[in-house]
Amino acid sequence: MMNNSVDKKVIAEFGVLVAKKILKLFEIDILLLFEDLSLFKNKETTATFLRESYIIVFNNEWLESSSDVEIIACAFHEVRHAYQQAQIDFREQLEIQETKEIIKIWENEIKNYKQSTGKYDRDLDYLSQELEIDATAFEQFLIKELFNVEPDIHFGIKEKVLTRLSNFEFLIEGLDLPKIDLRGVVH
Repeated sequence: MMNNSVDKKVIAEFGVLVAKKILKLFEIDILLLFEDLSLFKNKETTATFLRESYIIVFNNEWLESSSDVEIIACAFHEVRHAYQQAQIDFREQLEIQETKEIIKIWENEIKNYKQSTGKYDRDLDYLSQELEIDATAFEQFLIKELFNVEPDIHFGIKEKVLTRLSNFEFLIEGLDLPKIDLRGVVH
């Protein structure tokens, strides 16, 4: 029998694979690492995407104390950041291509990225970046579609995220995605 931390890592891996499939990132190698809290500058960080190397690093302590849905949502969010970077690095080679205008916005925000302070209730500068609104909308869209869980969005960006949710409908058209309830029963 697997211990709880192994199960949680498998859940994170599952979330990454699902998001990669939906975003058609077949040729992008995204490495997952699971590290202790001491590695993170901000002690509230759940996971982070390292753009230069396409690595997602999950916070082990957070992982162990989080629900399956929270872990999968986090994986979706971080894979969306990988997608954003892939659009910048090799847009022409990807099956899904964002507009050049949105890519310019993402590039500018990456150059001037505002890090999270770790104070969720006071982190509006970080959360209001288009990179974060896009990743949050993608994460919340998939959580709603797969788990039938209503979006849980910071009040300061809720309107922008809800507006963006409909932009992701095309991603799941024709995909046979299961509905998963919180007990793990697939419909």
